[in-house]
Amino acid sequence: MAKLFVLAEHRQGQLRDITFEMLTKARELAGKTGTELTAVILGSNVKEHAKALV
Repeated sequence: MAKLFVLAEHRQGQLRDITFEMLTKARELAGKTGTELTAVILGSNVKEHAKALV
């Protein structure tokens, strides 16, 4: 099965708007193709950011 990944970008304690724009498009694409979508966020103290991506 194909998988689709979005790399969440954050700076100075905030998720960047581009992250949500990419997730919106990725969700559309995943829905149309039946592809599994995963958001990836790297860094320390990102637990709250991860919750916002769900």
